[in-house]
Amino acid sequence: MFDSDALRPNVPSDQSERLKSKCLETGLPFHQLQRRSIESYLPLPALSGWAYNERKYRAVRHPIFQAYSAMSKVQKHHYNLKNGFEADAKRQGSNAGDLYEDLEQAQKFPF
Repeated sequence: MFDSDALRPNVPSDQSERLKSKCLETGLPFHQLQRRSIESYLPLPALSGWAYNERKYRAVRHPIFQAYSAMSKVQKHHYNLKNGFEADAKRQGSNAGDLYEDLEQAQKFPF
C-alpha cells in the first residue's frame, strides 16, 4: 500500500505512478490509495489529537488542522496534512491542479 500523493482527484503524482508501474511489472501485489495520503483517512477527532496534544508542535499543527477542518470533503482528501500548503507551493506540473482555488490566501498560509 502506498500514497497516491495526488494534489487533486484521480491524478496521482509521477512518483506514485512509477511505483505502481514497477509493481505491475514485477507482479507485486499493491494498493495505490485514491486520496493523497493515508493520514487523510483519519477522522477529525483523531487529527485533532495530533494537532493539539503535543505542546511543542501545536503552533505548527494547529493552523494546518484549522485549514483542513474548513475544507470540502474532496479538498481534505488531497491536502498535505503533515506540512500544509507551504510544502506544496513549489509543486507544479500536470498533477498540480486547481482544487484549492476557492480558498482565501489566509486559509492557505495562516502562519
